[in-house]
Amino acid sequence: MGVFSTLILADEELAARRLHELARSSGVLDVVKSVSPMPAGYSLARTVATFEPAVVLVDLQAGPVGFEIGAEIRQRLPKTVLFGMNAHPGHIALAQKAGYSALLPQDATGQDLRLELREALHRILGGVEENLYCFIPSKAGSGASTIVFNTACAIARARGRKVLVLDGDLRSGVQALLLNAAIPGTVENLLAQAPVIDTFIWESCVHRAHGVEWVVSGRRLDMALPAWEHWYQVINYAKDRYDTILVDLPEVVNDATVEIVRRSRMVFTIATPEVLALKLTGQRLAELRRWQIAEERIGLIINRHHSSDPTAAELAETLGRPVFKTVPNNYPAFRAAVLAGKPVAEGSKPGKVFTELAVALDTAGPAGVEPVPPGWTSKLRGLLRIPA
Repeated sequence: MGVFSTLILADEELAARRLHELARSSGVLDVVKSVSPMPAGYSLARTVATFEPAVVLVDLQAGPVGFEIGAEIRQRLPKTVLFGMNAHPGHIALAQKAGYSALLPQDATGQDLRLELREALHRILGGVEENLYCFIPSKAGSGASTIVFNTACAIARARGRKVLVLDGDLRSGVQALLLNAAIPGTVENLLAQAPVIDTFIWESCVHRAHGVEWVVSGRRLDMALPAWEHWYQVINYAKDRYDTILVDLPEVVNDATVEIVRRSRMVFTIATPEVLALKLTGQRLAELRRWQIAEERIGLIINRHHSSDPTAAELAETLGRPVFKTVPNNYPAFRAAVLAGKPVAEGSKPGKVFTELAVALDTAGPAGVEPVPPGWTSKLRGLLRIPA
């Protein structure tokens, strides 16, 4: 079953059938109606109003009427993806004037359509969401999940926000373990039903605790990994229902989870002061740049920081990235919280840092870099093999 409802408009039935097969082969389009010959006037208005499709495929072989229909659809459905099919270079100027999202030639494949759809959706609907944040560990075991857990609780407590946590680590997510609860509804269930998410499905997957709503990972090994369109649907459903959304991701961003990363207001890399974690932090930052994440939207959080470790300013200078926040190491406090299935105590030193982090997310600006004592930067760069 496709994810995006699709309307096909063509002048001939054969052309309509070919477009239907192309849509099916994309794997993401669900054709709800195919109309030929090309409708006009009241018939077009009624068809568009009845189905309100997410995507419309218009056969431009019909001639000038295809551009007239495109302009009318764009006026009625400004957020719908509008594709001109069987197009040639001579159509470009007319298509732009009519408001088409993209043109595809006669030999376009289902994969071509899928790729163009993703880009068009990002242009029309998929911009940065101001209430969406994701957290990525520099290496497994850096404590990103614990930071997400405690930050979410702090935002709900200190800022009075409606907060959602999505556990995006489908193989090793531990949010359910941090809650110390058996939770039947999972993010896997939600992703599997992404094309038809409604209130009933959403509520069946949400767990409420500590003033936060959680959709946890079931760590299932028998489920195929989701595609980008599944995360797209989940984020679109959630973004207007919550004040703040935190997503706990594994260390490697893939073609599906990049949908979350690209739309996040801030992408936080979580590192510890250990040498190996710092080395991999550079790799994580390079990967985010490869995914074309703007520098100002990348934040660095140092976890399990000891007073004997290099300061935040020194680490920032070494890694070439301001440190957004440092979380102090306090093993007894975190161990007690995990055993109780609760966040760390609000009055503890790490608890105060999470409250500060909750407040900081309101502005989400990187912290300034403090002056660096002589000697530290060169030593760290040499140790991590980072060029000066």
